[in-house]
Formats: sequence, structure tokens, C-alpha cells
Amino acid sequence: MAESHHLNEEPSRGTQHGRRASATSGGYNAPGSTHDLDSPDGARTSLNRPHPQNASGIPLKHERNPRHSRRASMTSHPGYDVPDTYTNLDETADVSPIQNPHEEPIHRFRSLEQTRAQEQEFVQEQKRHRQPPEPKKLEEAKYDVSRLLTQLYTISYLILFSILGTLARLGLQALTNYPGTPVIFTSIWPNFAGCLVMGFLSEDRMLFREAQPPTPSPPSHYTLASPLASAGSLTSFSAFIRDTFPRAGQRPPHQAHPLHYPPETAATASSRSSPSPLITLALSLSALFLGAHLAIALAPIMPSLHRTPHAWADRAAVPLAWGCWLGAVLLAALPPAGHAAWRGEVLFALVFAPLGCLVRFVVSLWLNGRVAAFPVGTFVVNVVGTAVLAAAWDLAHSGAVGGGAGEGVGVRVTVGCQVLAGVQDGFCGCLTTVSTWVGELAALRRRHAYVYGGASVLGGLAVVVAVMGGLRWSEGYESGACGCWVKVQPVTPRVLLIPVSAKPERFRRVLPVLLVTNQTSQSADVFARFCRARGLPTIYVCGSDQYGTATETKALSEGVDPATLCAKYHAIHKDIYDWFRLDFDVFGRTPTDEHTAIVQDIFTRLWNNGYIEQRETTQAYCPTHSSFLADRYVEGECSLCHDKGARGDQCDACGNLLDPLEPERDASGNQETKATGWLINPRCKLDGTAPEKRQTKHLYLRLDALQGEIEEWLKTVEKAWSANCVSITHSWLDQGLKPRGITRDLKWGVPIPTGLDGLSDEDYAKKVFYVWFHTIIFPASQLGTKENWTKIKAVSTCEYLNYEGGKFSKSKGVGVFGTNARDTGIDADIWRYYLLSRRPETSDSEFKWEEFVDANNNDLLKNLGNLCQRIIKFCQAKMDGVVPEYDLSKFPALQQHREEVEKLLQDYVAHLKAVKLRAGLSIVMNISGLGNKLLQDNKLSNQLIAEEPERCRAVIGIALNHIHLVAHLLSPYMPEKSQSILRQLGVKGPGGDGQDIPAQIPDTWEANDLKPGHAVGEPELLFANIPAAKIEEWREAFGGEELRKQKEIEAEKAAAKKAAREKEKEKRKLKKAAQAAQAAQAAEAGQGPTSTLPIHPGPPAQAAAKSNEPAEPPVQN
Repeated sequence: MAESHHLNEEPSRGTQHGRRASATSGGYNAPGSTHDLDSPDGARTSLNRPHPQNASGIPLKHERNPRHSRRASMTSHPGYDVPDTYTNLDETADVSPIQNPHEEPIHRFRSLEQTRAQEQEFVQEQKRHRQPPEPKKLEEAKYDVSRLLTQLYTISYLILFSILGTLARLGLQALTNYPGTPVIFTSIWPNFAGCLVMGFLSEDRMLFREAQPPTPSPPSHYTLASPLASAGSLTSFSAFIRDTFPRAGQRPPHQAHPLHYPPETAATASSRSSPSPLITLALSLSALFLGAHLAIALAPIMPSLHRTPHAWADRAAVPLAWGCWLGAVLLAALPPAGHAAWRGEVLFALVFAPLGCLVRFVVSLWLNGRVAAFPVGTFVVNVVGTAVLAAAWDLAHSGAVGGGAGEGVGVRVTVGCQVLAGVQDGFCGCLTTVSTWVGELAALRRRHAYVYGGASVLGGLAVVVAVMGGLRWSEGYESGACGCWVKVQPVTPRVLLIPVSAKPERFRRVLPVLLVTNQTSQSADVFARFCRARGLPTIYVCGSDQYGTATETKALSEGVDPATLCAKYHAIHKDIYDWFRLDFDVFGRTPTDEHTAIVQDIFTRLWNNGYIEQRETTQAYCPTHSSFLADRYVEGECSLCHDKGARGDQCDACGNLLDPLEPERDASGNQETKATGWLINPRCKLDGTAPEKRQTKHLYLRLDALQGEIEEWLKTVEKAWSANCVSITHSWLDQGLKPRGITRDLKWGVPIPTGLDGLSDEDYAKKVFYVWFHTIIFPASQLGTKENWTKIKAVSTCEYLNYEGGKFSKSKGVGVFGTNARDTGIDADIWRYYLLSRRPETSDSEFKWEEFVDANNNDLLKNLGNLCQRIIKFCQAKMDGVVPEYDLSKFPALQQHREEVEKLLQDYVAHLKAVKLRAGLSIVMNISGLGNKLLQDNKLSNQLIAEEPERCRAVIGIALNHIHLVAHLLSPYMPEKSQSILRQLGVKGPGGDGQDIPAQIPDTWEANDLKPGHAVGEPELLFANIPAAKIEEWREAFGGEELRKQKEIEAEKAAAKKAAREKEKEKRKLKKAAQAAQAAQAAEAGQGPTSTLPIHPGPPAQAAAKSNEPAEPPVQN
């Protein structure tokens, strides 16, 4: 930033060949030319002679004549009638970045304010002395090139250079976004390059110097078009401000091509937290002065385009510029078949680029000369252009963009998204400028430069915060909008993960089952986290499959339309997945314009290539609402088990597949059916009408015609597939592929495209596509298009996860579902650990509550939790919370421990590369167990410190690094617990406290990641004991209807047994009571219980006793 000094000393007399002479910019000396300081007779004027000044303190005497000279030569440029307003362009202002290249001892700096003040004074003086032109002067003012042609040449150069500048900017953005890039601002290097060009062109105009006269020419349409269009279009102030906005702790916005986005590393995370405006400003100013110095250094050898090349260039520029622009417009509107990718990436930007450049040109002519200390024109285009870009960005990320479908491979987006990308990269990129902005900052006086620069940045940020922030902080960016385009052509060495379930979780199921979560999304999340921790650029794509009969049926039962239903459950699913800490890069949905465009384009190519056939079939037709019925829309009685609530596809009561109608009999009287039964007394689910049998047409994918290609492709990839996946795929092929139906009579789905030769629009107006993602069907569809798609390379499949001796069943309420897991109060990482440790990779596995509790209490609490607590607490208590100085080389046992752990680390990496996630998790726990064994073998205690302090320090040092490694290896499986361990170890994220710590999984382990002197954090409890009583509580809560019925039956049986026992007891009690009553009655009657004896004559005493008379004494004979 220049500071003007009014020095009353003689300026340097030297002028430099190839630089602007005094007639244009005052050279490197005082504003007046050197001969203006000489007296008419050649004598020097006094160094102390005061200079006349205006109200602003600007010398007048030595500046007015040069300004007159410049104005005169501007308006009488040899051969060209150049408009006076061209002098308002700051790109051609008389202020060089390097004003004193030879370091003269006394030099007066020139500022932009001086230039503008002189312009205003000249205009005012012209008004005061305006006289009618004389005929002779008019005759002398004739030009070789009229003003109209001069302006046409100027506009043509602006169009041409804006297109070239935009191409260069997009190319630099693509080249400078690579894995591990230290600075991830998308605009920083194009801004650097543009300012370099601006500095070079501002300092040296030798390329456009006329052969005669020997002095350089004043600015013309060549000299203004070069910096204005080429440098201005190469830089982008709006993109610079957009990149600044998300730096406050959030990931930067997706670029136009998210697959080009580099992975998150410590360097990139650090650059996100750094002050983006200062970095861009510093590099841009540096580039400006570097370009100026290059121009000075190359001046002696710089060639010059003389008069004849100028004329040739003028004539060539008009058709070339307008032809390029028209060609871009035509190609964008009518792209060749199969080339929509580069249309979306480049062509729309080229369509809008000249418009932005021309608008900036007009605004600069109109406003930049109005305020000398504040370039109003540049400020307006930068702030307005930033507002336009922010609005386009919001539209592209709000999910509100519609438009026609794009064609071809590559990036499949709607025209609306392509137009918005063109507005951002083309119109806003050329409307706003950093090169002119930093040139003005360098030329303004310091105080004015601070005001102008601060106002520009703050104004741009205010607009972006108001426009982009409003959407971001209220609704959030829509993951399925233009910011998440899918690039399907080969991209290496990137990893694209698309988790797909063999039984997709549709919206008839209210909540995701752990079976699906474990086998698809969670497994893919582990692998994605592993790839990121290995430094691989990774995109994890998932979404909700919202099309199909099940969705329409569920919407019908809830009394809403399918879109409303899907929006509701999409949010529910996303909330559950967030709780499970599934880190999707894209979580989309099927009802999007992008999805429709892809499906219809693939079908169109298959149709044109002859891989689609039409077939007539007999189908249920409802005469009441005049439409064919999908199988699920027909209900009735099962012909096999006679359940009254069977559907047209299957019977839930007996589990058999059904046809909605009774099959027709062939000529021999046999029934032909693809299922095992049918519906008796079928009825329409919507209105109860008995359906009729009618003929209808459907479309079939000719898998049989593609079988040979599928088999050849399969040979190249099946080695990376799971064994069960290969087996099932080959079973299909061995049986011989058959044409497969791909349409259904539904309203909710991707419509059949119209206007295809040989395909009746009327026949398929009420039908939609209905296709499963499959290891055969989807690759076959790609192969049939004959395009160079990226195809499946690795597939990891699973068997079934059963539940407590049975199966998960949503309809019967058996098993744990998404919200159920959260309602237990157990942290999501515990759930992740247990499910992944039971992942059914090669055979079915089983969920058991007893094992779940045991996994927490033993595997995690007593193993991993104990290890972390023991060593971190000991270090805090005995080592003042600092990693001690240690040397492992003195202790062979510790060296051996390191080698054992490193071997397990290599096994871990190999298993996860092969997607053997269960084995990988087992190794993590084995490494944790080795850590406990290390402490136990060395008897870490106060006694060890006292007796062997050196070994104690070594044990603590390697143990802390051991935990550090475990935390990183655990991160794909239990991300939050991994972060907790790292925080306890004192590891900080790139942005400081509160920021996530990037996981890094190495190939080798040297046990020195935590250096001596590193301060560890405070220990925290990782896990808590789960009471055994919870087992029965959860088992009963999630056992489902069958368990409840079983318990009811058991309760009834127990009650019956109890009643029987009570009855028997009562019976015995009554019997005893009866006996007691009988005894009582006998007692009352004076009779006791006696036995009957025979009567014999007895002695007199006995007789007397019987008669109650006194006995006589016996007679003695």
C-alpha cells in the first residue's frame, strides 16, 4: 500500500525502457516528467521551489501537463478512437506496483488517489475551457479504426480472455485439490496466479508497444483487456469469500465435484481453522509484486507486438471470441449424446463467464472514477457477485432445484444444477475479482487501503452469512441436492462405498432392524472409517429406498401421500443412524431428479441397444378405479392354508409365495404358476372390488442376452467378493439367466421415459420402474449401456443375525429395533461393538441378551476399560501426568512386546482390507489384552518405581503408546470411545480442544507416538457395569408377541397346576374335617371307638360290673 510523500527534492531523471513513461504514469519519478523540472534554457529549477498544490495537497504544476498529455494521447491513440471513459479502469491506472526498481535515494511514490484527483481536475478544466472544435482539428482527429470498431475489439477481447481465464481457473482448482493438499481453499491458487498475471501486465506493456513512436503507447483496448479479462477472470473474490465462510469449525462446502475433494488430514483441518482472508490476501499481494518484479527482470528480452500483429489480432479476435461463446452456448443447450459430464463441469461456466466479465467492465467504467479513495465499481461487483454466488449456492444445496434430466455418463445432474454451477463458476467468477482488488489495495494510500480492504471483506462476509448462513443454520444443506453429485466414471485410488441390503429397509417398516443396521450401514461405516484412517480419499454413500408397493401401501394405511410418508420416515431413519454414529458423506433418497435422470438414461441406452423387450401378461385389473393392481394391492384367502388375510405376493400365515389370481390352465389342463398358491375370492385392497383378468404390457431386461458379458466381467472381480456372494451369483448363472421384469403398475416410482422409438407412451403412462440392486441385475444394466461405467469391484455380504433362538420379526415385534436400542440407555458404541463382534460373515449368528451384557462387563469393562484406567491413573499419580523419558532397547521383554503388537497390527490391517471386520475387532481386543499382560508381567506398582525406576518408566512409556495405538485401531468400530481414550492421553484435535482427533492407522508401530514430556489428560470411566437383572428385563421387553403368548400359556399352565394342587389340598382338608366331625359325634354319644369282642361267662366281679351291682364275695367250699 503506497504512502504519498511530498518531498521537495529532485526526483530521479532516469527512465526505463519498456516501462510507462511520464506521459502515461510518471515513470518511477515524481508525478511530473523530468523535463518539467528543468527551466526553458536547460538550467535546473531550485530543489526548494515550492510546488503548487490543490486542496488535497497534491502537487499541480508537475502533474497537469502529463495528465493533459495522457488524456490527449488516450483520445488520439494512433489509429484507434479510444473512449475517454477507459481511463476509469483501475487496471490501467498510472500506478505501478514497483515504482522505484533501481532504489533511487530520493523518490516520490504515486497513489491511486493522485491519479483519480488529476482525472477529476482535468475533466473540470476541460469543462471550463470547452470551445467548439475547429474544422481543421476535426479533420486531424480522423482515425484508422472508428470508435465503434474499437469498442467491438475491446468487447471481443474481453469475451475471449474471460473464457480462457475461466478455463484456467477451473483447471487450477482441479490440479490443486489432491490427497494431502496443505491448503484446501478452492480459490487460493487461481487467485495467486491471477494476481501474478496482473502484476506482470501492470508493470510492463512491452507486448503492446507500437513500433513508432519509440515511447510506449498509452492504454488501448489491448492493454485494458489483458489484465481486466485474463487476470480478473482467473481470480474470484466471491469464491474466496465463500471459502472463508465455513472455516468456523465446520467442513468446507462440497465443491462442484465432490470426488475431487481431498481427505481430512491434520494439515487440511489446520488450514480450515486458519484465517482464510489473511492467507488469500498475503499470497495475492505477494503474487502481484512477484509479477511486477518478473516484468522488470524480463524487460530487456521482452518482445513487442507491433502495428501489423495488432491488426491481425483485432480481426481474429472478433470471430474467435464470439464463435467460442456461441459454441459453448450451443453445446450446453444441445450436448452430444453421452457427454453430459463435461457439460455440467465446464460448459455452463463458459456460457456465463463473458456476461460476468462484461458487467464488471461496464460497472468499472461507470463507478470507479467517482471516488478517488474508494474504488466503488470494484467494491460493488465484488459484493453483488458474492451475493449472487451465495444465492446460487443455497439453491443448489436446498433440494429445491428442478429441471430436465441430463444425459450421458459421468456426473448425472439436472439442468438446474448445471446452470447454478455455471452461475457460480462462470458469472460470479468473472464478475468478481481479486487481482484488481489487491492491485487497488497496493496503489491506495495506507489508510484508504485499510478502509477499502476491510469494507470489501466484511461486506462480502456479511452477505454470505445472511444468505448462506440462514439456510445452513435453519434447515441445513440437503444431502441429496446438487452438492452431492455422483461421479460414475473411474476414479482412483478413491474408495466409493455404497451399502446395499439384500432385503432393503423400506418404509413399511417404521424403524430399521439391527439386522439391517449391522449387515449393511454399520459394516460399511467401519470400512469407510478404516479407509479414511489409512489416508484413502473415501466417499460413503447411503440413503433410503423410498419407492415401491410397500411405500404406497403404508401411505394408504396412514392416510397420507407417499412423499409425506417418506419425508417422515427418512428423518426417523437418519436420526437413528446419527445416534449409531454412522458417518455418511451422502445420505440421499430415491425420489430425486438425479436418481430419475440416471435410471431413465440407463433404460434409454438399454432400449436403444436392444436389451429391453416387451411382454404381455395377465394381471389383476380393478374396474372401479380403472387401473392394474400390483400383487400387494390384491388380498384374499390363501389357497394353501386358507388364511383370510393373504396378499397377492405371499401369505404371512403359512409363509408361501402366492399369485394374486388363479393361474390359467394350459392345453393339457395343467396349471402354470410361478408361485405355489393363489388367492381365493381376491379383492382390491383399495375398494374391495373383485379384480378382473386383463392383458397388460410390461418391460423386461434381457439378462439372457447379457449372460456372456456378465460371466466375463465376474471373472475379473469375484476374487474380492465374499464366498456366499460368489456362490449365490453363480447359482443364478448356472441355471441360465432369464428376462426379468423391471416395471410395475404403481404411481410412486421412476416413470418410464417417453418419446422412444417403438415404445408406446400410452401403454406405460401408469407404470414405473421397479428394479433391485443386485450383483447381476445392476452390472448387467451397466454392461448393456455399452458405456465405461465404474462397476462393482468388491462386495462384502453377510448371513443372518437371529434373535434369542428365533428370528427378528418386525411384524411380530421380536427383536431390537433402532429406537429400542437407544431407549435401553446403553451407549451406541457398546451396541456397535457387540453387533460387529457377532457379525454373521460366514454363517448365521445370534443376538443374545446374556452375551450382550457379558460383552460389556468382561470384554470392554474388565479388559479395555481396566487397561486405560490403570495406566493413565498411574501416570497421573506417579509421573505428574507426563510421559517419562524411557529407553526400550535396554529391556528385551519390552522389545518383544512391541514386536508382538506390530505383528497383530499387520494382521488387523490385512483383515480390514479384506473386509473381515469381525476378525479385525477380535485383534483389537487381543492387543488390549496384551496391554494388560504387559502391566501384569512387569508388576507395575510403587515397588517397581522404588526398585527399578528405569524399567518402570519404560513400562509406562510403552503402555501409554500401546493405549494410543489401541484407540486408533478401535476408531472404526467405536468412534466415540476412541476419541475419549485419545483425550485422556492428552491428544488434541487440529483445531484444539473440542475438535475431533483424526484417526491414523499405521503399517508399523514403533511405540513412540507419545513423546517424553507429553502431558496426558485426566482419566475417565469408559464403561459401566450392566446389572445381570437387565437380561430378563430386556428379554421380556423385546421378545415380541410370541414370547408374550408363550409366557401367557406357561402362566395358564402354572395357574392350572396351582389350582389342582389347591383343590387336592382342599379335598384332603375336607376329608380330615369329616373324620374329625365323626369322632366328635361319637364322643358326644358316649361311645368311643371300641372293637367288638365275643361274649363269654365271666367271674362274679365281671358280672357285677356288667349289671352295675355290688359283687358278692366268692363262696369257699
